[in-house]
Amino acid sequence: MLSIDYFFLGNNNFYITKPILKNIRNTIDPRFRSLKGIEQKYRNESEEKLKSEYLNTSFSEKKLINFFSLNELLFIFREIFIDKNYKFNSKKKCPFIIDCGANIGLATLYFKSLYPNSHILAFEPSEKNFKALSTNVAANNLKNVTTIKKALYNSIKQIQLCSPGSIASTIMFGSGIETCHTDLLSSYIDTEVDLLKIDVEGAETSVLKDLSQNNKLNLVKEIIIEYHHSVGMKENNFYTIISLLDSHNFKYKFSISKEDLETKLKSKISCNFMIHAEKESPESK
Repeated sequence: MLSIDYFFLGNNNFYITKPILKNIRNTIDPRFRSLKGIEQKYRNESEEKLKSEYLNTSFSEKKLINFFSLNELLFIFREIFIDKNYKFNSKKKCPFIIDCGANIGLATLYFKSLYPNSHILAFEPSEKNFKALSTNVAANNLKNVTTIKKALYNSIKQIQLCSPGSIASTIMFGSGIETCHTDLLSSYIDTEVDLLKIDVEGAETSVLKDLSQNNKLNLVKEIIIEYHHSVGMKENNFYTIISLLDSHNFKYKFSISKEDLETKLKSKISCNFMIHAEKESPESK
């Protein structure tokens, strides 16, 4: 397992200080021709934000990320920390957050940077990813984080996990090379959920069906879903997800335009996009 140190800047921007990249030079994205290039790219981006928005903000607590693949780390680091795909607002100091598909724990780290006193339930089925997730939680001394080594689905069974140890680990298709156990997310919810983050590589429809059938979607205030459109994955249906959200009074928006959305859903090319849903308040009706 490898590691990277980084600092939080004011208002949750970041600065990578020193990649520790032994034995993985060949995995570096071609856009980053050197270790210095990788470090400089993120330093420049974050420092520019610091100069323009947070000039008087000093560095705060040092953090550590343990990881296996540099390319995957850079990809999800940008999604979560730079693009802020999972940013949400809560009036609570201690919101309850569920991280479905926690991978190595970057989203969990991000949520803790937003709400240090939050309570987080993090699910990850892959043995390798779960090890990194647990290590990152411990290494950063994160409190009130419960990690569970389970895949989430709408039934309980033993199943094969394809591409374990990567950001694309899935129980939905492919030839499995690791056995894992599924569970019902509904069995873990008995109080209000402030944010439900779902990135489960094609099982998102099944997870939402379970919550709906067991009357637990009523307890969820906000959902951020990474929807995985893949040819041949009949169980994961975009329109079923939208129907479930509509029936439980969620309003929603997408990370792509309506035109792009229709094009992607009709295409024979696999793609992902974000769905951000919030419970519609009675006052807004």
